[in-house]
Amino acid sequence: MRAKTSSEFLIAVVVLIVCCGVCQSVWADPQANKAIHQRIYEEVWNQGALDVLDEILCSDSVSHEPTGDVQGIEGYKLFYGMFSSAFSEIHFTVDEQIAEGDLVVTRFAATSTHTGELMGIPATGADVAITGITVAKIVEGKIVESWNNWDVLGMMQQLGAVEPARPGPEFYFWDAPSDITGDPGTAELNKLLALRIKSQFWNGKDIAGLDETHHAAAIGHDPSIPGDRTYESYKESCLAYQIAFPDFHVTIHSIVAEGDKVSTLWTATGTQNGDLMGVPASGKKVTFNGATIYRMADGKVAESWWAYDAMGVMEQITTPPEHTPKGNWIVTVPSPMGDLTFLHAIYPLDEAAGRYGGVLWQVNPNPTFFGTFPDFTGGSQFWTTETVRTAPNTYTTGMVVYSTKPVEGLLDQVGSIGIANVTWTITGPDTNEGTTLLATYLPDQDADKDGLPDPGQEPVACTPFTFTSKRANIMPACVPPPVTE
Repeated sequence: MRAKTSSEFLIAVVVLIVCCGVCQSVWADPQANKAIHQRIYEEVWNQGALDVLDEILCSDSVSHEPTGDVQGIEGYKLFYGMFSSAFSEIHFTVDEQIAEGDLVVTRFAATSTHTGELMGIPATGADVAITGITVAKIVEGKIVESWNNWDVLGMMQQLGAVEPARPGPEFYFWDAPSDITGDPGTAELNKLLALRIKSQFWNGKDIAGLDETHHAAAIGHDPSIPGDRTYESYKESCLAYQIAFPDFHVTIHSIVAEGDKVSTLWTATGTQNGDLMGVPASGKKVTFNGATIYRMADGKVAESWWAYDAMGVMEQITTPPEHTPKGNWIVTVPSPMGDLTFLHAIYPLDEAAGRYGGVLWQVNPNPTFFGTFPDFTGGSQFWTTETVRTAPNTYTTGMVVYSTKPVEGLLDQVGSIGIANVTWTITGPDTNEGTTLLATYLPDQDADKDGLPDPGQEPVACTPFTFTSKRANIMPACVPPPVTE
């Protein structure tokens, strides 16, 4: 085998670097990236200099926020506008930054005063503090993607929208730093320790592993969990998640190390089968994102800072369970003529998109078509329906129905066209209720004979009514009598 020439060796090294995905780490400038990311806080949020976004954001950048993704430069300007119109005197403080390769981790705190409407919450005049950790990817001087985890739960508590509030204003800030000191270790070893915590304690359920990887006086800075910041308190809150979610599992998306600190960006999943923050077991599957910064000393964690979507966790475990609309429903509509009974068969058209088709059969049709046409002697029986999910357990349904009346000849005459708009909510596993507004049109309002009223036609009657439904769980018709000899 011949030896590689120097040029072949250089090419092999370059290919290896590219294949291992470390090109950006080799040529990135972590310190310059820190300064770029800091401009978001110092110039945009503190000074309102939105033109800076044109300099530091990629045109198709994405900022993953707990409140939803923010797309591009214009999207971020709208995001800024929403909060700057609701809060005055916004001020961000960058507490620390960690950078490696093309990733920058920034831990921050912010203060403001709630002087405008935010997401339907009127101005309260409350002083609001939040904390957070952001991981940003910066390529060639531009932020291309960021993952922003901040204390939405704390903000809503301070606005009075979520109870209970924390014991005092100081519980919405980071705590004082730990005074534990020691050998800062190396980036490689510190990363391994962070990964060990994930695999041993969080995913491996080795409770003793927390004691093995943390100092006895370690502090866990987590504003979303009120209480003292002793190691015992921190350990208790970690165990609370393990008990509440027996299948708790953490996936790490990125890990960044610099000096004595390591940051992980992660997603956690689990099924709530135990009490959490006063919410009893719900059996619901939960997914939430977060970021953690660990400070190491003498090969153990001296302190850690946590920012994750605690608000999202609470929303997921307190939202009523969602039930499928598909199946057969017995519908009851009270009317002056007595209760009307319908059977509604609903089937999925595109269940992932929340679209369903259906057929509604009117069991006891009234000849007057809800009293609109008292001269009719025959009524419609079958309605065609299309249902769309608008929110958990909430749906809208469009329906079309025709009324007929017998005339001379072989065919009954179409007497009217009914277009119904229905809004309804599933109130339990097998019950729903809602309201309907039925618009009635005459046949001559369908000049093109396509079966629907022509554009611009006004209904001759609008009939509102309410209804309740019960899922038709088919039961045996009878029980066979016992066999006797």
